[in-house]
Amino acid sequence: MSPPDSRIQGASTAPPLLSHDRYVFRNGEQPMTVYRNSLIVCCILLLAMALLCAPAAARTVYPGDTVSVGEENLDLTGLDPSVVSLVHYSDFAAGSADNSIDVANPVAFDLTESNIGGIPGTYYAWNASGLIEPSIAVEVLASPDAGQDDVTPAETAITMTAEGSGTYALGDEIVLSGTCTDNITVFLFLTGPNLAINGVKLQDVTACVIDGDMTTFTAVAVEADDTWEYRWDTSCLGAVMDPGRYTIYAESELRNYMNLAQYAAVDVALEVPTLTAGAHPASVVQGDTLVLSGTATGSPANVYVWIFGPNFRLLSNAASVAANGTFAYTLSPAWTANLAWGRYNAVIQHPMINGMQDVCIVPGTPATISAPGMTPVNLAYLTSSAARDALINALNSPAVDDIYVEIPFWIGEPWIVIDPIGDQLANTSFLIDGTTNLAASETLRVAITNVSNLTVASGNVTVGEGELNNTWSFAVDAASLEIGEYTVTVNSTVTEESVWSAVSRSAAFRVVESIVPPSAATLDLAPGWNFVSVPKRLADGNDNASAVFGDVDTAMHSIFRYDAATKLWSALDANSTIEPLNGYWVYANTSTAVDLIFASGGAATPPSKTLAAGWNAIGFSSTVPASAHDALFSVAAAWTNAIGWDADSQEYGLAIVNGGSGAYSDSRTMDPGQGYWLFMTEGGELAALTG
Repeated sequence: MSPPDSRIQGASTAPPLLSHDRYVFRNGEQPMTVYRNSLIVCCILLLAMALLCAPAAARTVYPGDTVSVGEENLDLTGLDPSVVSLVHYSDFAAGSADNSIDVANPVAFDLTESNIGGIPGTYYAWNASGLIEPSIAVEVLASPDAGQDDVTPAETAITMTAEGSGTYALGDEIVLSGTCTDNITVFLFLTGPNLAINGVKLQDVTACVIDGDMTTFTAVAVEADDTWEYRWDTSCLGAVMDPGRYTIYAESELRNYMNLAQYAAVDVALEVPTLTAGAHPASVVQGDTLVLSGTATGSPANVYVWIFGPNFRLLSNAASVAANGTFAYTLSPAWTANLAWGRYNAVIQHPMINGMQDVCIVPGTPATISAPGMTPVNLAYLTSSAARDALINALNSPAVDDIYVEIPFWIGEPWIVIDPIGDQLANTSFLIDGTTNLAASETLRVAITNVSNLTVASGNVTVGEGELNNTWSFAVDAASLEIGEYTVTVNSTVTEESVWSAVSRSAAFRVVESIVPPSAATLDLAPGWNFVSVPKRLADGNDNASAVFGDVDTAMHSIFRYDAATKLWSALDANSTIEPLNGYWVYANTSTAVDLIFASGGAATPPSKTLAAGWNAIGFSSTVPASAHDALFSVAAAWTNAIGWDADSQEYGLAIVNGGSGAYSDSRTMDPGQGYWLFMTEGGELAALTG
């Protein structure tokens, strides 16, 4: 076979590369010999010599890069085109430099052992004007292998965890723990918003940590099993520290944040301490126990209780706070037995992070209070309400960091309320329940009688502890009751130890064959002004002012509603929608029955109404009466007084008081079709009782 190129002589096939030293070519009649292989070898050798003799290509160094002693021809213009020196600080925050490396030629810089003078670490770039900025820096290693002992998380010689969720109140003790295998001491420091850039000592956030100076770090001994633990008391920080996110570092060497080697770190969120409290129950009779309890975060040793009432004051009594932040202050039966009926105000004071009362009783005096920047006030010379005001004013002073919660409670005559029962289906079981200010564990006697006054069911129930008022409940089996009308009577039991009289309450109900939800209702308007509401959504076309009140002789008066947000009255027009939870003022020249047609069932979100701080005109949102406690439960923490309107007498009724007792009790009922003035201490969302 002929070779691919027939001009090649002396070979029957194409030769492998460099398999022969000489090839003969014919160029016409002139032969030419080329020593090809030798030429190639010479070229390679010359190229290699050129590469070896040429200077190394410059490596451009950028902020955050690592450079090692022995590296040459470094291009430092990646830090800054006009860099003139690299500077190492023993204390960056204080501006204390301990080594400076001159950069004569920033595009061809050699890093030598003599440059660093035995001080590796973070070096900051300077130009002729000074420090360029803290972020323009490089890490300098003592040798090319110095950085190779950096360890992965799985191999790390030091670990750290913080006990708990990671969120703490200032004043809490935070337990830090971990392991360390390469030193007998662990060194801790803290970084955070506007703290020293090098980090600060945990016990003194004004003290900047300094490389090599153990006194500037928080030093923790490592146990024989390589474990360590430190309890950080955040109430002792050496200065006031704002809430925020902070990072705690643990190291086995004395290195600041700008010069870290091996380390572990945890983030913590520090918050302002909080205080919550309540009275349980909110209303008691004389001789019963009342407990003021709650939670105080920030680990205070105590909170302080102040109580003001009719010719009564209890000043700055300490209540100890448990490790979980809870506290309880008990007014024993012996105390409450001697308290007059009426409203009392308890003020619970939290001493905050420093654990010290800023507002306190002046030592050696029974009733004089003082606070930073305040002239002492003798509460003994003031009425109870004025003394309470003086305390609140002191606690609200800008120079006082203490926080407080004010809690009303009532001492009163005993009362029992039966919640509305309504109609009950025959052959079913149901509950009759209610509220009382009698103490939890007291016994009530319940009896059900028919129209012939014969007892058909009875039993004893035990009063249970409620959120505001105590509660009771009696189970009824309607299978034993015939169709008809009944009366339930609830009586308290009186013992020789009782300091109050027996109390009794009755209510009527019916047992029926079937219950049909009302599709319509009637508003009965009396002559004069009427404060009314609709208990449910009205049907389309029957839900505007014209459809609802069009037949009412208003004697040319407008129909009004009140906007609590703007504190303005507005008159309705014919197309204004009449909605549940709104209170409307309607003038009737004569007695008038207003028919309401409710919307049919279907998928719809129950109504709600946004309330503003101050007085709000609201409506009652059910066709069945309910206690104010239940009707206003969605805004229980914010409402104080509810006042209805008696259209027959053309005057306001007696107020219902949140947590009140006796005639003011919030167990009093609110009625369908009625409007109410509701006072709110803050905004809230009032939810309807029905759709």
